[in-house]
Amino acid sequence: MVDKDLLFVGDVAKIIYNEEAEDIKIDWDLVLEAFEFKNLLEEHYHLLNSQLYDEDDYYQSIKNVLKDAYLENPDNAKKMMNHILKKYLVIQEEYPNEYPDLKDFLNDNKFPSEISPKDKNSTKEKIKVFIGYSSKDKLVAAEIKEILASFGVDCFMAHDDIGISEKWKKRILRELAKTDVFIPILSKNFKESEWCSQEVGIACFRNICFIPLKLDKEIEPYGFMNHRQGKFIKEKNIPSNYLITPIKKNFPRLYILDNLIEKLKTVHGYRNAEKLMSELQPFFHELSVEEVNVVVIHSINNNQIWNSGLCKRDYLPKFININKDKIDEKLLKKLKEKIRT
Repeated sequence: MVDKDLLFVGDVAKIIYNEEAEDIKIDWDLVLEAFEFKNLLEEHYHLLNSQLYDEDDYYQSIKNVLKDAYLENPDNAKKMMNHILKKYLVIQEEYPNEYPDLKDFLNDNKFPSEISPKDKNSTKEKIKVFIGYSSKDKLVAAEIKEILASFGVDCFMAHDDIGISEKWKKRILRELAKTDVFIPILSKNFKESEWCSQEVGIACFRNICFIPLKLDKEIEPYGFMNHRQGKFIKEKNIPSNYLITPIKKNFPRLYILDNLIEKLKTVHGYRNAEKLMSELQPFFHELSVEEVNVVVIHSINNNQIWNSGLCKRDYLPKFININKDKIDEKLLKKLKEKIRT
């Protein structure tokens, strides 16, 4: 990198540091991945932390990651910097007057502001979930992760998702900095854990979606989360709506049931079909007209659903009763014929 290029990269870092809006933070994780610099986030883990806590070295962190991106792939780095300046910041039409040559450096005519990360093309909202738990309660945490995975939601479990070679403290801070939902599994073990309480403090500071779950009845949300209400759960019997309903409430654009509904199309085996419908049942009241009719179509076309005992006697009649006003008349007639046979 020539000295002049280094100065331009520094200029971009200054603009980002000075102009980043308080309520619209740059999603560095998303941007770096979209422009094929995901590897840099591991090397520059402090970037997210300094952004989160508004630390003075945020500028230097930005400059370092932009410099390394430029060294690795100059064209992609310019695309990324141009995207950040035009899409994330208050700068929409012109660069600040004190940077007259910056537009030429970024090849602004070649890489217009319309360029967007591939992830942003999707109309479906994506969220990140952090499960806070004591290692003594890891089986419950794994069960929660499995439930959310069935709905297409990815979770981070510190003791499960961090490889042996990683510096786990830094990784936990990075995951907490970018998570949208925090699920603490409250128990005596949790309360006795120094790390769990610190995770709670960071999550409360960020004011994100909280879903406290109580493994021990006597352990209520405490400290900075004492104004929240926790749901009591039992191992191997965690209601999926305890997790999904608050997520849907906080993220209304999240198509969280799509993955579950799509499985109805190909589910094989009566027991598997019944299990799938049992997972969907708590949300019968919440489905849109489109979702209701997709469920009906899959149920009609897949005899593993309409011909299974519980689905025929229980789940489908309940579904019809709740959603009869949303179901297409012809589809409703076909489904009723199926479950009567």
